[in-house]
Amino acid sequence: MGFSAYHNIMKPYAIHHLYDNEDNTYDGWLTNIVVRPAIVGFGSSDGSDYKTPHVWMQAEVLLREPAP
Repeated sequence: MGFSAYHNIMKPYAIHHLYDNEDNTYDGWLTNIVVRPAIVGFGSSDGSDYKTPHVWMQAEVLLREPAP
């Protein structure tokens, strides 16, 4: 499984110059290094809905091309 621009759990590190969330240039590339991990929370402010994850901050990852 490789990177996908449509998943909101991670985004490419700035060195990849991907500034548009719709850009799929790096789809299928592999995660090489996690620069900053994601923060995912469960539950709502009223203390319910602990089954649904909410991404509070995306992970930043360095990517590498998949082997041919």
